[in-house]
Parts: sequence; structure tokens; C-alpha cells
Amino acid sequence: MGLVAPGVIILLSAAHGQEILPSVKAIVTVMPKPSVLDPQGAATAEAMKHLGLENVGHVRVGKSIEIELPDGADEAKLHEIARDLLSNPVIEDYTIQINH
Repeated sequence: MGLVAPGVIILLSAAHGQEILPSVKAIVTVMPKPSVLDPQGAATAEAMKHLGLENVGHVRVGKSIEIELPDGADEAKLHEIARDLLSNPVIEDYTIQINH
């Protein structure tokens, strides 16, 4: 198989052979809700101070998930997956950024 350019998804199917689709990158950022204590963020802030960044302010630690999808993918389904699978809606908020 040859090299594929970034931003391209190749779908393989027995019935139709190869189908090349333009793709988009969705970045789901999951962060603790502002009302939730973030001990990892507090520990990171303290470590930064010990490493010489004296004036560090409040630090929150979250996660970022990059997802490559075919262009025109169901954005409502992506929100459902971000809410139900990638985050815990009780203690975390998420945002989705789609880069075309």
C-alpha cells in the first residue's frame, strides 16, 4: 500500500474496493468542572514552583483526544460520544474543536 497524505481517509470494503474521503480532525478537550477539586492540577502547580516558575497561578489538568473522521461526519454523534464515553459529565466538561 502506498503512502496516504494527511487529511485523507481510505475506506476499504470487499464490495467497492478503495474509497478515498477527505478527513477532518476533531479535538475533544476534557477538563474538570470549575466546581470540582483538581488535586493533579494542584500538584502540578506546586511542582512548577519547585522547578523555578515562582509566579504560577491556578493549574487544571485535563486530557485532549484527537479523532480523525471523514469530512461530514455526524457532529451530534461525536457530542454524544464525548459526553458518554470520553468524559464523566458529573465532574468533567468537554469541548470539541473540528479542524477542516
